[in-house]
Amino acid sequence: MLSDLSGQPADRTVAFGVGKARYEINLTSDEAHGLLEALQPYVEVARRVGPGSAPAK
Repeated sequence: MLSDLSGQPADRTVAFGVGKARYEINLTSDEAHGLLEALQPYVEVARRVGPGSAPAK
């Protein structure tokens, strides 16, 4: 499996959603860390939805 971003060997597949669209991307560990780090401020204040989501406060 290769990184969709860099073409290097990928370590993991990351799934995420934007609007009503769902995405998956193969990334190296460093790329995945960068993506998750960039999203962290938004994830911290967002509401989780779907299976496994916590009840609304």
